[in-house]
Amino acid sequence: MEAVKDGLERCRVITEQTLEILAKHIAGEDVAEELRDAVAEMRMTREWFAGRKLN
Repeated sequence: MEAVKDGLERCRVITEQTLEILAKHIAGEDVAEELRDAVAEMRMTREWFAGRKLN
């Protein structure tokens, strides 16, 4: 159960970061580097989930 909680927290943080990046993009800021970092974090989280037994 703790793994599920950890995974949900990771997803919450990634969603929050993604919304912040989107807001900056809409405001006209260059977010390419932040976006690359966020995608890397998403990939790591996917790999983390794939390596966990959630039952």
